[in-house]
Amino acid sequence: MEALNAELAGKDDQLAALVDSSSKVFGTFAAEQQNVGRAVADLPGALRQTTDTLGKVERFARVLRPTADDLRAPVKALDRANAQVKPLAEEATPIVREQIRPFVRDARPLVRSLEAPATDLAASTPDLTSTFTTLNHFLNLAGYNENGRQGPAVAGRDEGYLFWLAWLQHNGAALFSSSDANGPFRPVTLGGTCTVLRQLTGDNPPLNLLFQPALLNQQVCGNG
Repeated sequence: MEALNAELAGKDDQLAALVDSSSKVFGTFAAEQQNVGRAVADLPGALRQTTDTLGKVERFARVLRPTADDLRAPVKALDRANAQVKPLAEEATPIVREQIRPFVRDARPLVRSLEAPATDLAASTPDLTSTFTTLNHFLNLAGYNENGRQGPAVAGRDEGYLFWLAWLQHNGAALFSSSDANGPFRPVTLGGTCTVLRQLTGDNPPLNLLFQPALLNQQVCGNG
């Protein structure tokens, strides 16, 4: 004890500095007493929140572990995949840089100008949908054939509208099977007495091309 007192007696300045520093520290603690009290009061809530968060992290870790295990094989295969993709990337880079990017730059004004028509088209889409739905119903009606294709021997067979439309088209082609420089026309048979035919050709000389063979034939019109 005497040795300690002797040692302290030679350290007056250091002891004074220690006391002065301790005074400042405790003074600072005293000034922050309200904040320290608030921190102590908030500590239980913070601990509860920390406990809840750690519980969620624990559940996340339990889910993460098998997921990470499953990802090991794909991650190990990344090097091989990158090696295989590298030639494609090297080949595609100049194409993207020299062809696709200039095309995109040139197409931007057109794309911007399409905004208004696209908006109008979007507004009219419901009407177009309704129109094409009705057209689809009409085509289904035209193509409906309940019993399918039937042979000529089936009594009362009904081939549906498409069969009769094709038959009508066939008959229409037969009606207008003749044509000249003016286009197709129906075959026409004209008849009349020789006197009537001469009057027609007199009023319309081009008709001589049609009637002259008959008018000049003595067995048809005689000498008159």
